[in-house]
Amino acid sequence: MGRVDPARSHTAGSATVTMMNTRDVAIAYFDAWQARDLDRFRALLADNVTWEGPTWRAGDSDECVAAVRRASGVVTRVAIQHLGVDGAYPVT
Repeated sequence: MGRVDPARSHTAGSATVTMMNTRDVAIAYFDAWQARDLDRFRALLADNVTWEGPTWRAGDSDECVAAVRRASGVVTRVAIQHLGVDGAYPVT
């Protein structure tokens, strides 16, 4: 997941996300992914979010949504085993 600044609000798509702490954003991110609610998923991302994992990279929010859309065809369950937070950085 890209960097989230929980102390500020940002406009993401047509929604404004405000004052969620990093842990809540991370949980909402995975909940939206599990539910395949890509509008809610997108609303949690800053426009300039980046993500890099073992199988794909995304350079902005639209690429993140597209990658999750593709992954949703093969991912049957999204589960958080461990969640750590270091300031604005969630680690799962």
